Amino acid sequence: MHTLRKHYTFLSRYKYVIVLGSILGGGAFLFSTQPQRELPLNHFILPYQKDLCKVFLDGEYLDYLEFIQNQRTSKKLDWKQFQEIHELGKSVSKILESVEAKEDILEGVLIFQISRTAGIEECFYKLKESSLLQKEDLIFKAAFFSFLVETGKSLPESLNKEGYLDLLRIKKACLLLKKQSVKEAFSYYKRKLSNLLELDMESVLDRYLLKVALQKRIYSKEEIETEKKALLQLTFDKLQQIIHDEHVVVDLL
Repeated sequence: MHTLRKHYTFLSRYKYVIVLGSILGGGAFLFSTQPQRELPLNHFILPYQKDLCKVFLDGEYLDYLEFIQNQRTSKKLDWKQFQEIHELGKSVSKILESVEAKEDILEGVLIFQISRTAGIEECFYKLKESSLLQKEDLIFKAAFFSFLVETGKSLPESLNKEGYLDLLRIKKACLLLKKQSVKEAFSYYKRKLSNLLELDMESVLDRYLLKVALQKRIYSKEEIETEKKALLQLTFDKLQQIIHDEHVVVDLL
């Protein structure tokens, strides 16, 4: 134990330690040369070695720090948001283990993933066609939590402060589908996003910029302003061509 603790103390002085593998008690490690305070022995396997579902369910601060370490500083998922995911996970932890609910939860995750592949509107259509919203609320919540986990695994940089808030907007719009149409739910989502970006939906240019924001997943006024400035550098004819080619003269809302 003394030897293990001695080697661990050495390794824990570095910022990144990755356990690459272990065979018959052997192991390989990759570490940086950036000093860091020592960690307790029970963190010898660092947080990102955990399954992300367990990371969210445990809700530990060191896990949170490891999860956000590669996210852009200005866009890092904040601690309060991480805690929200943790609380959601705790509320559905039992149903996540239910064999009977597993198929419904998986269906929900696949539907939510459509929002990242075929688009948000298509996600709403698939959800409306399914029976997920007619089932108990915990199944929908469990599916959303599992989707957050899958997003964090496959695209950890996108589950940041802005990305998380957007997923909450999608979630709220999804719940509207219980009583409203896909068009109404999608309109709600676009209004929320356009308000966030301070876009004027009476403006053809701003309606086009909303479409750009949807395509590029832009969630900040600064980024959409950069897109707008680039468009305004174009000649009037070129700008007209781009806008009309995208059919944004049709009322998007």
